[in-house]
Amino acid sequence: MTTSFMLLLAATLPFSWGTEEQSPYEQALSEDSSWVARGQSPETDAATAQYASATSQQYMGGAQTFSTAYTAPIIPVQNYSASPYMNPGAPGYPMQTQDPFAAGAVGPYASPAPGGIYTRGINGPQPVRFGWSNRYDVSFIPGQNAQTPATGNFEVFGVDIEKIHTKPIWGNWTWAMGPQFSYRSWQGPGDGITPTTDLPGSVYRLGLDMVLRTPTVNGWTMELGFDPSIASDFRSSLNRDAVLLDAHAVAFWQINPKWTIAAGVLYWDRVDNILLPYAGVIWTPNDIWELRLIFPKPRISAFLGTPMGVPTWLYVGAEYHVEAYQVKPKLFAEDTRVQLADWRVTGGLKFETGWLTSFIEGGYVFDRQVDYKSIGSDFDVDNGFIGRIGFRY
Repeated sequence: MTTSFMLLLAATLPFSWGTEEQSPYEQALSEDSSWVARGQSPETDAATAQYASATSQQYMGGAQTFSTAYTAPIIPVQNYSASPYMNPGAPGYPMQTQDPFAAGAVGPYASPAPGGIYTRGINGPQPVRFGWSNRYDVSFIPGQNAQTPATGNFEVFGVDIEKIHTKPIWGNWTWAMGPQFSYRSWQGPGDGITPTTDLPGSVYRLGLDMVLRTPTVNGWTMELGFDPSIASDFRSSLNRDAVLLDAHAVAFWQINPKWTIAAGVLYWDRVDNILLPYAGVIWTPNDIWELRLIFPKPRISAFLGTPMGVPTWLYVGAEYHVEAYQVKPKLFAEDTRVQLADWRVTGGLKFETGWLTSFIEGGYVFDRQVDYKSIGSDFDVDNGFIGRIGFRY
């Protein structure tokens, strides 16, 4: 009886009868199945290739690929607190650009994203370029006839040099400061008969440009500038007539990526105390055109492409221009301040070749007036040609 019960119990126990026991997971792997699992394989069947093509077109702008792997497109960015010379772009295409015709103004249409990161667009300058920025300009106005009581021709040759350093400060604000130097060579007018219109042969200007900018918040950017300088022929002791105190304040409101409004004022310390609006609009309808219609220096630019691998811009602009210097006429014991004002319409080409941006332009200068503060007789100069070349890096 006991023996029979033990045999019955043994029969109910699981035995592999010569085969190793398998877990349910191992059994599932050993069975054939119609399902195929693939993971990032470059070799796929037709159905997977069709799905990969649709996926790539959806996420990667239509690029044809036979991989279901998704790689986010790389968008170049500039860290707000990093060096602008890191991660340079391809040869001939600068990672950082600086518009040499913005008159020191911020390029507000490229707003910062959260966290202080500026996205880089194709059209126009970066809002702020950190580090040193250098400017070299050479201009020439051929001799034109001076009006009574002056006699003879009046010719102007000029050199302008600026070296500005920009850095971030508290709260993503930026501070820019640097020295400026200008030289003017004046030929005429006068033949020694009319001493009241006499001008020295050379004058100089030593300035210190300072600009404080806020970060762009809700589309708004504020800028304050102060530009004191000493301008003189250095033929007599310097006094108040040699000290020029210029300033500006402007607010930029970026309504959307295409439209920006500027509203502010300029003050120029000359023979006349000149207060001007610093206002207008900036319209960038696409990556080809930029209309920077801001007084006193509006400009329209068009991107021509990259002939011979050089990004090239064609532009036309206008400018209201006023300079002043302390001078001592040759036949007078006193010194005085003289002011030279004119209007300019110019057009030219701008080239961006890696680290260097250059331009060449020519145009028409008109409504030229020379005014003295005290001694001296005011006179006008005939309209004429103006040429200019410049370099930025």
